[in-house]
Amino acid sequence: MKNSPEITAHLNKLLALNFNTEKAFINTSEAIESESVSKFLRLISHDRSQFIKALDAAIRTQNGIPEYPEVTSPLMIGYGLNEILKNIKSSNDDVYIFSEIGKIQMMDIERYQAVINKFDLSEKLESILKSQKEKLVMTLYAINVYKDSCSRNRVAV
Repeated sequence: MKNSPEITAHLNKLLALNFNTEKAFINTSEAIESESVSKFLRLISHDRSQFIKALDAAIRTQNGIPEYPEVTSPLMIGYGLNEILKNIKSSNDDVYIFSEIGKIQMMDIERYQAVINKFDLSEKLESILKSQKEKLVMTLYAINVYKDSCSRNRVAV
């Protein structure tokens, strides 16, 4: 089962997830006041653009066709992402904002793990997905460190 239409369909779902999240992070970075959060969102959106390129190539290797979602305004994003982004844009609390970004990362980690667990993937494809998931985990760790730092600074003031 190393090269199946079902694998390609799930890779396309991950491609769409990253495409929408990248666009959402860029849009959100432009709409919030906190410069540190804005920079962080642009940084992690760059990671997502790298994921997109790798997933595109992996889909083509599977003899599939990458399926990019249509760009609409507002973005049509599932799993509660629009609500989370709306909350982020309306907040000036960095701790809260990073908590919400962490929720997005956590949901995406779970989606990657579900694909990794579901299929008997080629070594190369499994390595790509695990590497991307690990980057999401590391970003989640960075979010928690920064959030803790913000909390300590708030208490110290």
